[in-house]
This record gives sequence, structure tokens and C-alpha cells, in this order.
Amino acid sequence: MGLKSKVLEALANQQWVTSILAKEFVDKLLAATPPKPVNMPDSLLSANYYGVIDGYEGIECLSPLDSGVQLIERAEPAIEKRLTSIIPSGSALKLASPDDQHKLKEKHVFVEQALLENHPELHAAYREAVSSVAFVDTKEFGAASSPRVFGNLFFGSSHYLRASVTELVQSIAHEMGHQELFLINLLDRLVAQETDGNMQYAPLQDTERPPIGRIHACHALFRILSTHDLKICVEGTEPLVKQLEQTIETLNHGECTAYGQKILDHVYRPFLRKLTRCTD
Repeated sequence: MGLKSKVLEALANQQWVTSILAKEFVDKLLAATPPKPVNMPDSLLSANYYGVIDGYEGIECLSPLDSGVQLIERAEPAIEKRLTSIIPSGSALKLASPDDQHKLKEKHVFVEQALLENHPELHAAYREAVSSVAFVDTKEFGAASSPRVFGNLFFGSSHYLRASVTELVQSIAHEMGHQELFLINLLDRLVAQETDGNMQYAPLQDTERPPIGRIHACHALFRILSTHDLKICVEGTEPLVKQLEQTIETLNHGECTAYGQKILDHVYRPFLRKLTRCTD
């Protein structure tokens, strides 16, 4: 069985494929950049490759939370030009205050424990794929990620302190889903190139999005809803199920490549049918 078939089968069984695909991506970054120090987080390797930071000088082997601090402290002044998907023009990322950092680290312990106890597969994928977590002082987003800083999760400090542990688990699943689909799209393009500019409304983002943005919405919803026990009907999932259904419907015939269509037909649509039976 080829790699694409293995990935498709794993997704159909709701298994995470990040660890299957991340090594090849990281190896490509390593081949194109100066040698990195031993145990340097992959997120900082990616940030250096894409120009978000400039080199590794002075960085030591770090925990994910300390790595997030290093990432923001070392980010180039023009970081907003490199992370435009999460930072509005003219804005910048700032670290959360020292007092908030302490509170955030304490709460993050409880979130990781909830992952371990209630979502062991998500926890295993999180431990393998997330090498840094950055808490930032912003009202622009609650949680975000970028392929330019692969392996890092950004959290707005006020959102993180205010949100419930359950909501934060879903935020982690959401952002990890984006990073997982980024790797899948590197394995095989998911959208037909001639349709890249097709814009349609996507309910998750509440705005018009191109096909790849709508597939990302499908995958994020797929991963969020996978945190629920599908053997029981989970109250409150109906809006997300509806968003997944509506977003799948926006992906017109011909917008996806053959592999993208297989993911729609063999992963998202069967998953939606399970959810629809649960919410009926």
C-alpha cells in the first residue's frame, strides 16, 4: 500500500497522520538550511527556514512553552508580512505579560492532562507534532497556526484564560487539523490549480474562501467533531455538523484533484453521515 493510500485509510478511521508525514517535511527543511542544534524544536526550524526568525544563536533545548517565548522574542520585525494569515496588516505579535504567562502555564498543565485522560489519540498526536506553544497578547484571534511555523500553536492569552478546558481541547484539535492538512496537501495537491481562485462562502470563517480554504474548514471541523464520542449524541454539536455539511456542499465538482475528491468521498462524507445519524 502506497503512502497516499495509507494516509487515506488512516483518516477514514479518524487516526492522525501528522507523524507519518512530518518527518519528510522536516527532512526537506534540514536539507535546505544550516545545521540546527541537537533537539532544536521543529517549529523554530520551520520559522528559520521561512524567515520568521533569523538563526538559532543562543537557543538551547527548550520545553514547548519556552520555545514559544523564544519564537516571539526572536521574530523578525517584519513578522506580520510572513504570517499574514493570522496577523492583520500593520499588527505585530507580542508576548503575554509575565503575570499572564504564569497563569497560562498553570492552565496549560490542566489542558494537557485533559488531553491525556479524555483524548489519548489526540494527546499522542499533539506530543508528536506540537513542539512549541506561544501565548500572545492579542484580540485578533483565540487560536491560530501557520505552516511557516510548523509545529507551533499560537493562543491569544485573554481567550486562553477565559475559555473552558473543553473549548481549548477543541482549539488544539482545530489548529492541529490545519497543520495536518498542510502536510497532506504537500503529499499530493488537493485542489485543481485552475480553480485556486474560486471564491465561495464558508460558514466556519463566515466569509468567502477559495477551495483550499474550504477544505481546510472541512478538515478543522472533522478534527473538532472527532473529539466527541460518536457512540453518544453530544449536545451542542449540531451547529458544527451543519457547518461541515454546508462546507462540503460548496466544493463543486472539478475544484478538487482526484486525491482531494477521495478525501471528500471517503473521509468527510462518511464521517458526516455518522454525525447526522447522531444529531437526528
